[in-house]
Amino acid sequence: MVGIGRSAKNSYSKGTTMKKSSQIQSVDASTSAVPERVSVAMAEIAENMGEGLLALAVGAGLQVMAALIRE
Repeated sequence: MVGIGRSAKNSYSKGTTMKKSSQIQSVDASTSAVPERVSVAMAEIAENMGEGLLALAVGAGLQVMAALIRE
């Protein structure tokens, strides 16, 4: 059957040339894929981002309150 996105040349082919392969690999969560130094740095960055987001939310809230008071 020739349809959208299919040429007449490929209309009679069935299946795929790719073999299906599923591999399950277990991951040990107790060992880290990155050095401890990197993990500590990432934790510090995450903490700072959380503080920054909180500051952004507070700042936005204060701007909304100021706009409501002016009206």
